[in-house]
Amino acid sequence: MAEDNRSHFPDQWKDDPKMDNYFAPFRNNRDVNLNSWNSKMNFWKKLILSDLEHTNTAIVDAKSVANNFKRNGRTPKCLAKVVHELVSEGKLKKKEDIEKELNSSWMSWGVDVFVRKPFSWTLKTVVGSSDKDCITEGQYVLSELIQEMSSKILDFYQRTMQVDVLDHLVDYSVLMSRCKHICSDETSFNLSLLTLQKNGKVHIAEEKGYDKIVKFCKKDEEKVILITETDKKTIKLKRTEQALQHEIEKLYQDVENRLTEAKSFVKKGQKSSARTSLRGKKNLCLLIDKRETALLNIQDMLQKIRNSESDKKILESYEIGTDILKTSRGDVSISKIDDTMCNLEEAIEEQGEIGAALSKGFVTTDGDGDISISELEAELELLEFDGDLDDKLTGNPVKDSIFPQVPTFTPGSPDQLNSTYDVDDLEKALQKESLPALPAL
Repeated sequence: MAEDNRSHFPDQWKDDPKMDNYFAPFRNNRDVNLNSWNSKMNFWKKLILSDLEHTNTAIVDAKSVANNFKRNGRTPKCLAKVVHELVSEGKLKKKEDIEKELNSSWMSWGVDVFVRKPFSWTLKTVVGSSDKDCITEGQYVLSELIQEMSSKILDFYQRTMQVDVLDHLVDYSVLMSRCKHICSDETSFNLSLLTLQKNGKVHIAEEKGYDKIVKFCKKDEEKVILITETDKKTIKLKRTEQALQHEIEKLYQDVENRLTEAKSFVKKGQKSSARTSLRGKKNLCLLIDKRETALLNIQDMLQKIRNSESDKKILESYEIGTDILKTSRGDVSISKIDDTMCNLEEAIEEQGEIGAALSKGFVTTDGDGDISISELEAELELLEFDGDLDDKLTGNPVKDSIFPQVPTFTPGSPDQLNSTYDVDDLEKALQKESLPALPAL
C-alpha cells in the first residue's frame, strides 16, 4: 500500500515512539506487561480488518500482509501472531475451507466432520498450541466481509438491470470488471459469487472454450432459475454483438492505416504500391459493410427480445388494472343500476306530491278551535284595506314625495363633505304638494 493512501489509519500511526513499540515483535510472556500486550494486539487487529474493508479485499496473505503496513521503510515484525489471534477467534478462516463450505451441499454434520474438524487439526499442526507459534503462510478470509460484498454485488447489478430477460445474464469477466469498486481482487470476487450461488441468488455455469456465465435472479424472484439452453443462446447473441463491435472498430482503424500508407507511397512516387494500399482499403470497406449488416441483424433480434419483455409487462399491467376495476366495482351490474334508477324516479315523484300537498297550507290548533292560514291572510288584507280607507276619510294621505331621498353615503365621509344640499329643489317639491287648510278658530 502506498504510504500516502492511509487516511483510514488511526492517529497513533503518526506517533514515532509508540509505533516503534508496535512494530517490534511480541514478548513471549504476555503477563509481563499485560495491558501493553493487549493494547498492541488490539491496535493491529482493528487496523488489519479496517484496511481490508478500505481496500475492498477480504483476503489476508499471512506471508505478505506486513508489506501493507510499511512505515518509514520498515515493516512490522509482529503480524504473524496477530493473524494467528484472528484465526483463533474465528474472524479469519482458511480460504480452502471457505471454498469447500460454499461449494458443498452436505448436511450440517457433514460440514462439521469434513471441514471444521480437519481445519482445527491443520491449524494446530501448522502453528502449534503455544503463544510463541505464529501463522507465517497461507491465505485467510474475513468471512463477514465476503457476506457484505456479495450483498453489494447483488444490489449493484440488479439496479443496473433494465430488461430482465437479457440483463440478468452476464459473462464472468465482464461482471468482475464492473464490480472492481466492490471487490478489488479476483479471490474476493469468486468467494462473493459462491456465496450468492449458495443463497440461490445467482447460478454460475461453465462452457468449454467460453467464459463462465453468471445468471442473476430477477428483481421479482426469490431464487434464481438455473441456466437454460435459451439463456445460453441469448448470451451467445450478446457475445457475438460485442465481438462484431470490436472487429468493426479494428477494421476502421485498418482502413485509416491503409489510407495513410497510400498517401505515403504517393509522396514517394510509388504509384503501384499506393494502388495496392487503396485496393486493400476498398476490400476492408466491403468487409465493414458485411460486418455492420450482421451487427444490425443481431441488434435487431436483441431489440425484439427486449420489446417482447416490455410487451409482456404491459399485458401484465392491463391484467392487473382489469382485476382492480372488477374488485372496486364489487357487485354493481346493469340490472342493479336500472332498478336503482327506477326507485329513484319513484322517490322523486313521491317527494313532488308531498311538496304539493304541503303548499296547500296546514292547520294549527289554539285550544278553542281550528284556524287556517288562509283565514288569517284574508283578515290581514281587510285590515290593510281599512287603513287605506281611514287615510282617505281624514284627508291626510301620506306622500312619500315630500321627504328627501335616503342618503347613499356614509355620514362624515369625504363624499358627504364635498356634496351640497339643493334647497331650491326641495322648495319646488313642497310647492307642488297641496297641504290641507288650517281649521278656523
